[in-house]
Amino acid sequence: EILDNLFKVLDDPNVSRNHPAAKDAIDKLVDDVINTGDPESVLFLAGLLAEKTDIENTNSPGARAFALEQLQKIMFGANNKLVQFDDKQKEAPIVASHNLPKKGTINREWLDIGTNQQKGPSPALMSKKKRSKSI
Repeated sequence: EILDNLFKVLDDPNVSRNHPAAKDAIDKLVDDVINTGDPESVLFLAGLLAEKTDIENTNSPGARAFALEQLQKIMFGANNKLVQFDDKQKEAPIVASHNLPKKGTINREWLDIGTNQQKGPSPALMSKKKRSKSI
């Protein structure tokens, strides 16, 4: 519900003065969920963000683009050059295997799930979740 309300702020051109604060809050919320390492929470968040990229759910192109940036952060990591580029450039970076997150990393797992290369979190990822809960 919090994420929905923050995106409603981003989607409303009449409150543009609040857009930077809403983006900052969304960014922090996404980072916090990613940092929990909880696969179910990250998958749920990815689903919410994917909904926000749909014009049926979010009217503002800027809000949809911001939702996509947050979704890309999950799948590629915050520092991947496929995510960090100027969208005003004539050409986007070429997606090649050497630009993707390395196999075995958490971001690669989310990317593979998001592109239907993998049905869900691996047993290794789920066991990490169970170990962190027992600590």
